[in-house]
Amino acid sequence: GAAANQLAYPMESIIDSSGNIYVADSENHRVQKWALGATVGITVVGGNGEGDATDQLNYPWGVVIDASGKLYVSDYSHRIKIYELSTILSGTPTSSDVGVHSVSLMLSDGTDEVEHTFQVTVAADITDNDNDGDGTDDGDDPWPDDSRFSADSDGDGIPDRWEMFQFQSLSAATATSDADGDGYSDLEEFNAFDSAYDPTAAEPTRNEAIRRTPPMLETLSMDEQMSAGETYTLGWKAMGYDAGYHTTVVLFDCTDKAEGQCGNSYSENFYSQRVEIPTSVTDSSWTYEGEIAKYFDYSTSFTVPASRADGSAWSATGTKIVVRFYQKTNADSDAGKSSISLLIGGNVTPVYYDSTGRRINKTICPSGGCQ
Repeated sequence: GAAANQLAYPMESIIDSSGNIYVADSENHRVQKWALGATVGITVVGGNGEGDATDQLNYPWGVVIDASGKLYVSDYSHRIKIYELSTILSGTPTSSDVGVHSVSLMLSDGTDEVEHTFQVTVAADITDNDNDGDGTDDGDDPWPDDSRFSADSDGDGIPDRWEMFQFQSLSAATATSDADGDGYSDLEEFNAFDSAYDPTAAEPTRNEAIRRTPPMLETLSMDEQMSAGETYTLGWKAMGYDAGYHTTVVLFDCTDKAEGQCGNSYSENFYSQRVEIPTSVTDSSWTYEGEIAKYFDYSTSFTVPASRADGSAWSATGTKIVVRFYQKTNADSDAGKSSISLLIGGNVTPVYYDSTGRRINKTICPSGGCQ
């Protein structure tokens, strides 16, 4: 999402000496700053839509802070922008200051200046309060005046207060029920605790588009035969919805492999290369209910090893190899989830290793070429 307490496909993040977290919020075209323990962030750079203007960013990816407090941001416009973040707002508020205040700062990228306005909220200290006596500090309690948030009379993992709020009943939801039929259980939706997961409404259109359309390899530029010791450029285009994709290209030696078994196990590869950042991102022709999928272009170089992994020579007539592509989001990577193997469209190559369209045949020759 785009609210102050939300992110849309965040990329890199950095922590400064004060414990503040700066996040490259890619699809919101901004950098968000989260103070230590804060539940909402503030926009320090961008946030004015996609673009190349002084006060805009275009899918920011990298963020770095140097010792002097300058923030460096890289984005898809092939540039690195520098921002001064040395301004410090300090003071000790009193009870009369509780409320929302507007603050304006002048930001500079070393050439131009732009005025940036944001809001500062001064809240009463509720860190150690527990107004409803449910054992949860008011600062962490979504319902600080109602102890039923902690109570779970039917033992289904969903607090009574949430069940009553959503269903007006303690028996309408269970740990496995799915009131809106969107594939997420009511318990999962409570744990997500996000307005996007409303147990009485179907999943958001974008979530459904992502679920219905797995990432797919759209095009591939790779020589059919490659010679030992030579360096080749591999280029490919993937289609999907997530701006936080990274792709790994993996090669398998098919020598002595039974028919259909080459490339079955990731651990048997002789080469793998993870590519974090695409060279470009453009709209694809695929849409679902108005949600437009993206094309992600990747490129890497590959030097063919002088010999096979066991030290033996590549076959004089050519060694068959299998190429596979694995892809996952940065969020899945951080969560320790495994990659998915990319489906390969029929327009990519006429030579497939398997009938499922996830593996491609190529050939490696000795130095000088195959006989």
